[in-house]
This record gives sequence, structure tokens and C-alpha cells, in this order.
Amino acid sequence: MSDDFRPVNRVYHLTGDFSDPVRVWNDFLAVVNATAGVKIVGAYHHVFPFYQTGCGLSGIVMLSESHAAIHTWPEHRYASVTLSSCGGVQSVQSFGDQLKAQWPDCAVEYQETCVPGQSLLIETEGPVMAQQTRYQHLELFRSAVFGKVMALDGIIQVTELDAFVYHEALCLVPLALHPDSGLDVLVVGGGDGYSLATVLQDPAVRSVAMIDIDREVVASAAAWFGNADALSDPRVRVVYDDALAWLEVEKARFDVIVVDLTDPAEERTLLRRAESPPQAGRLPQPADRLALVPDPRDHQRPGIGPPVLGPRRALLRHRPLLPWRPARLHGGDGRGGRDLPRPAL
Repeated sequence: MSDDFRPVNRVYHLTGDFSDPVRVWNDFLAVVNATAGVKIVGAYHHVFPFYQTGCGLSGIVMLSESHAAIHTWPEHRYASVTLSSCGGVQSVQSFGDQLKAQWPDCAVEYQETCVPGQSLLIETEGPVMAQQTRYQHLELFRSAVFGKVMALDGIIQVTELDAFVYHEALCLVPLALHPDSGLDVLVVGGGDGYSLATVLQDPAVRSVAMIDIDREVVASAAAWFGNADALSDPRVRVVYDDALAWLEVEKARFDVIVVDLTDPAEERTLLRRAESPPQAGRLPQPADRLALVPDPRDHQRPGIGPPVLGPRRALLRHRPLLPWRPARLHGGDGRGGRDLPRPAL
């Protein structure tokens, strides 16, 4: 499967009265028919006779975008619905809304596949709050295991449970390795607010500029995860613009740059542009640090290790799922590091 092809799959768990298969099938057809962005090309169902508890039903609706299916267990007051679609997250959101309107007691398993051979399935609690911004499709929902979750264009970006693992490694390591105080930091991306909030934990930080292209994601996600206060911190300046375009005209220098974009390919583009004029003159000086998100596919590619941005710039790369919390870090360049307070658990 090519890297840019990501079909969307959902599993829904329904609770209710499913003893009448004719009514259930007609209701299901109505849900699919009312779903935006899909076209029905065929439908088939089969009724399984039961005694006392009604009749079970299995049915499938073929779509030009893929299919939707339902199977009921009336004796358990339970039905399972699956949807597979290549029509985009908007049609999937519409299907979920219609299904929830028909069967209010509905839970959804949110599935995303962004790495070949791997898939993540999360059962949600409550509704999936969806919003189409100018640039991407934003989804916010709760999980009993992961807490609050954010997804962009059907790909999970951050969860409340393990956000500290990712963001402490990304932000606190380069800050701790910097020998100075009064640091000016640039955060590229990071619309969920976690990178910004983590950087502000370090008392050596004097100012932070955060640049993100999507104002709606920043406002919604930062509030959702409780990071809205970081945006109003007097040390913070938030810029809503394209990072590459902004770097071409911005005159400020930064001691540490944290690159927290949604797609590692975007980071490679940023770094390539940063190594060539005019951006090269505006990146940090030799003593400074640059940290970015790794491509999760790199571990599958032989011969790929931590890269270096030229002889005078150290580039820190990490694996995002390391169960580690930094307490005291020292620089590896002979100049030493600084103590950092352990963040509250």
C-alpha cells in the first residue's frame, strides 16, 4: 500500500432493541442513504431465525467508496456495524452522526493506519467532535484508556495518556543540553499546545515564538487538552502562518528550535530549506539546539541513523514511545548541562 493511501475503517457498537430485523434493516439503509459523500451501488441482507428473542440480521450495503455492514444479536440487545471507506473522513463523520441519531447508545472504535503493517484501534467514550478547518479535518474525542485524543485527517496526533513521553523528549532534552539561560525558543507546529506548555516548564526560557498554520486547530485543541493558558503566557508570541514563508522574512534568532509538525516529510522539507540561503542565516548558532519529530518508518529502513545538520549543528532525534521522564541531564559536548525540575506526575 502506498504511503499516501489511507482508507478509513470504523467499528461501531450499538445497544438497543434489535428484535425486528425488517425495521433494523430499513433503519440501517436510511442511515447509509443519509450519509454525505457516499453512493449506494447494492445491498443484501439475511435474517437468522431465533426463538423468543426475535431474529438476527446480517446485512451489507455496497458503496462506490467501499461498504457498510451490520450484524445483530437481539438476544444480547447488541449490534455491530462496520464501515470501510476511501471517500475521506468527512463521509465517515457523516455516517457516524447519522448512526448516532438513529441509535443513541452508540460507541465507535476509532482506527487509524499511518505506518505500513501497523494499526491503532481505540474505543471512544461519547461523541467524536469533528471540525473541518481551512487546512485539515480535526477530530477530538475521549477514550477510557488514552483519555483525550486528537486526530488530524484521520491520523491520531496526540493522546492525553502519553503526551508527556513524546513532548518531554522532544522539548526538554535540547533545552537541558543548552548551557545558557535566557533562551529564546521557536516552536514550529505544535497546535495541540503540548510542546509550548512543555517548553515553558524550563525556567531558563525567556521567550517562545510558536508558529502554526491552522488557527482553528490551535484554538480548539489547546482548549481541549487544557493548554490554553500557555498561549496567553506573557513570554509567548503565537504566529499563524506557513513556517517556511515566515522563516524567510523573520529576523529573530533562536537558541532552540522545536519542530513539531504532523508529517515527517514536512520536516525534511523545512530542514532542506533551512540549510540553504536565506534561511540558513536565521537558524541557531553553533551552541544552539534543534529537535524534531522522527519518521516512525525510519526504523524499518536499513542504514538510517540519527542525522546531523552539518558539522556545527547537533540534531537530536528520539523514538516517541520511550517510557522515560528526564530529571537531570548533562550535555554530551563537554560543556555540561543544566538541572531541570522533574515535571509533576
